[in-house]
Amino acid sequence: MPSLRPTPLLAALVLTTSSCGGTVTQERATIEADASAEAEVAADTSAPVEASPDSAPGADAAVDEPSVPDAASDAMLPDSPSEASQDAPPEVACIPPHAWCNGACVDLSSDPANCGNCGTSCQSWQQCVAGTCGCECAAGLSCCGAICTDFATDPSNCGACGNACKAGEVCMAGMCSGCACPAPMTCCNNACTNLQMDTQNCGACGHACPSACGCVAGYCAVAGCQPGWGDCDSDCANGCETNLVTSPSNCGACGLACIAGKVCVNGMCP
Repeated sequence: MPSLRPTPLLAALVLTTSSCGGTVTQERATIEADASAEAEVAADTSAPVEASPDSAPGADAAVDEPSVPDAASDAMLPDSPSEASQDAPPEVACIPPHAWCNGACVDLSSDPANCGNCGTSCQSWQQCVAGTCGCECAAGLSCCGAICTDFATDPSNCGACGNACKAGEVCMAGMCSGCACPAPMTCCNNACTNLQMDTQNCGACGHACPSACGCVAGYCAVAGCQPGWGDCDSDCANGCETNLVTSPSNCGACGLACIAGKVCVNGMCP
């Protein structure tokens, strides 16, 4: 059975029962006072909270301003000057090799900040030549990195960019060689020689003449013949095979022929 909660009314009844000297009027006054207090407590608890004007139905429509979506409001605003320049007509205003890059017509063939394509920048030491970052060189020179060089003589770029000769070698005619020779000498097998008369390097490095021959003006030939004889077939293997005294085809010298019907006498055509 639930316990009884003491209330002011129950206390008043108990007081009336236990107090012999009390009167009915006093008991009624006590009961009415307690009832009034309970009514005030109930009123405070159950009274509805006064609503603000904004919370009433339809209040938003009367008070709040209509909102505009951000995208729509942005669309209604004019472009700033910088934005407008980005929206400017592109290539139609540029004549090739010019192109529209970052708000201007630029020459893609020579602009180091837009070399070949928009935004392709050359290094500070490079130039934009024909749309490629490099260097512009005079005839006979080639561009390697930041410099113009001669592939024929540059030991750091001998024959091609980056082809460096070894220590002690030089670059001659685009090839690394072990010696540097004054003209008309040529370096062959790390030695300077004259290709016009060297029988082991006759006309070119490594071209050796037969043992019976010499090197004459860069060709293998008989080094010398007895008077009246000549090496007219340029075959040094058979030596001086032609008699220049009597040969009508080589009268006095190789290749000197007498007219038809004439003979060669003592190296002369009578």
